[in-house]
Parts: sequence; structure tokens; C-alpha cells
Amino acid sequence: MDNINIIQSDKFKNNAISLVIPLDLDDKVTIYNLLAALLKRGSRKYPTTKAIWEHLQDLYGAVFDIVVTKKGEKLFLNFYIQCIDDSFALKGEKLLEQALDFLDEIVNNPLMSEGGFEQSYFETEKENLKVLINSRLDNKDSYALERMEEILTEGEPYSIYKYGNIERLEVIKNIDLPKIWEDIRSKSNSLLLACGNIEKESIKNRANNLIKNTCKEVVVPSTAFKSGIKEVVETMEVNQSKLCLGCRTNTTIFNGDYFAFSVMNSILGGGTHSKLFNEVREKNSLAYYSYSFIEKFKGLLIIACGIDHNNYEKAKNICIEQINAIKNGNISSEELYSAKKKLISDLRTITDSQYSLMDYISALRAYGIQYNLEDVIAGLEKVDIERVIECAKTIELNAVYFMTKQ
Repeated sequence: MDNINIIQSDKFKNNAISLVIPLDLDDKVTIYNLLAALLKRGSRKYPTTKAIWEHLQDLYGAVFDIVVTKKGEKLFLNFYIQCIDDSFALKGEKLLEQALDFLDEIVNNPLMSEGGFEQSYFETEKENLKVLINSRLDNKDSYALERMEEILTEGEPYSIYKYGNIERLEVIKNIDLPKIWEDIRSKSNSLLLACGNIEKESIKNRANNLIKNTCKEVVVPSTAFKSGIKEVVETMEVNQSKLCLGCRTNTTIFNGDYFAFSVMNSILGGGTHSKLFNEVREKNSLAYYSYSFIEKFKGLLIIACGIDHNNYEKAKNICIEQINAIKNGNISSEELYSAKKKLISDLRTITDSQYSLMDYISALRAYGIQYNLEDVIAGLEKVDIERVIECAKTIELNAVYFMTKQ
């Protein structure tokens, strides 16, 4: 696996760098989130948020962040910095080199000692993470999706909440964190992606200080089917009920016909052209919204609807009917065309953002997949109705989640 990936582009006036550290989803997820927050607070050279901000202003207002995301059965720590291209620097400064040096400082010289991170930062960020975890219920739409994923993958790493849990948070000790971070840096495969007017040789030496490669084997997430359909109903103070249907398939980006899987999902619930939108929302007026999405690393397909609580059974049945319609070949050439057009348009939109483009590519590379966007687009264009039908036949409904008013 090449740990340095350059996305050459003259589309932007900025250059962007992402250092991505993929970590297994396990009982350390809470610690990983706390570490990301602490690393963002300061380093030995830049010990405060103000010092970091001032340095970024010296780099003509560079943008820096540490983002935590969950993809498949991995948690990604993304250290991201974006700065203007060197050609726009007023005094000929080497801004790309300085940006890399800044990431090196943040990652390799965090503000900590044998006793842990700076204690006031530790206490503050621990409380902030507690608030974040406890705020999970504030957004009922996202909570319903997360609960569906947990129910559908119960007992598997994917079911772990990306921010961790309060019980784990309460027992974290500051003194343990330096060794954990040292282990992460020494034992995890890390990737460095750069996007802009950049040559690989121009960043290679500095990049070698950031990336680590232990040749750790890439583990493909499991996709085993589960027997039966688990139905879970939760009552909450909501005006609009949330209905989610969770399906397993035997198709992921690693195996099976992934491109047909993507097109099939688009036909089912990928936009205003889809069966769910037109049948559940428009024709039967059963949903305020209705859509589906896939998790390409786990082979999951999830349908989400916002409905009146009295319409639970009818809405559920019509959603299932739309899956069966695709299985039975009830697909028009117009639906196929619209589905592919929407998917390709969305993919091309990714190229408008350096962060989005690197985020998309880094997830593929972390799992050992060498596709680029044009490969994916070419694969989608070749999908026909027969392939969509065959892919749909692998779908099995495994879980139903319903959030309704008390």
C-alpha cells in the first residue's frame, strides 16, 4: 500500500493535506475521540488555541481541523490543513512546507508529559466529549439511523457508536494517554493525501515524518446474514415518527457487484426519481421524507422515513413492496437513466471540495482499494437493468426500527 497519495489538480488556489489514521472500532473508541480533541488544543511549539490560530493566520489564514469519522469497521482520525498555493504567497513563502511542518508538530510533539496531557485541557475536553455523547438524542433523525445500524449489526464492531460512551469516558485516566498515543503512532498504518498543484517529491521528505506503515493486514468487514427480522419500537417526545428498515446484502465494495448495488439503491431511494420518494411520499402521502442509503464497506442498505405514527404498518409495507418491485424487474429505462445520472452527478460534486475528495479516496485506500472517482463513474455507467435485478435479489430485511411519540 502506497502511503502517500497525490491528487494533482489545478482547479483550486489552495493546497490541502490530510493525514489519516485508520483505527479499529473497539472499546477504545471513546479514548480515540478524547485524544483527537486534546491534540487539537496544542503542541509544545503552539501550546494554546490562540498560538495555533496565530500561526494559521501567518499562513494566510490556513484552515486546520481534526475530524473523527466512522467508515465500515474503522474509525478515521483525519488531521487536515489547507493553505493557499505557494505561487500566491506575497513574499515567496514555502507555505506547503510550513503546513506539513505544522502537522508534524501537532502529531509528533503534542503538549503532554509523563503525567498526561495538560490537565486543564484534559478536564475540559473530557467534559466536552461527555456533552457530545449525551447530545446524541437531540437530533432524532440521526439518532434513528444510528439505532438502526446498532440493531442491524448488534455484536459486531460496526455497532459501536463513533463517539464512544459515558461509562468508558468516566474511567479514562490522563496518565495513560501518552502511551496510548505512542502506540497508535507506532502500530497503525497511516496515510497522507495531498490535493492541489503538488508534486510527490516536493513533500516526500516531510511526509515521511508523518506517516507510519507497519504493513498491517487490511481486514475486510464481515457481511454475514442474520436470520429473522428484529423489530424495535422506542417511544420519545416527537411530533414526527421515524421508521427505519435495515437490510443485509452480500454486496460490498470488496465483493459482489458493487456498481449495480449503488445503482439499485439510487433507484430505490436515492432522490426525487426514486421509488420510495414517488410511492411512499408523493403517491400515498405517507412520509414527510423517504430515502435509502448504503454502507459500501459493510453491505448494508437502510431505508429511512419520517411518518405519522398511525401510518407505521402501511408505510413499512409499501417500503418493502418497493424492494420487491426491483427484485421482480419492475424497473424502467428512465429510472435506470435517472439513477445513474444522479450518482455520477453526486460523485463529480465531490471534486469541488478538496476535503471531500481526499476523504472519499482515503477511505478506499485504507481498505486497500485503488479505485479513483473516474473508475467508479465508469463502473456505474456500465450497469444495466439485469445486473440491478440480480443485486436486489441478495437483499434481506433483518431489522425494523420505529421511533414514535409517547
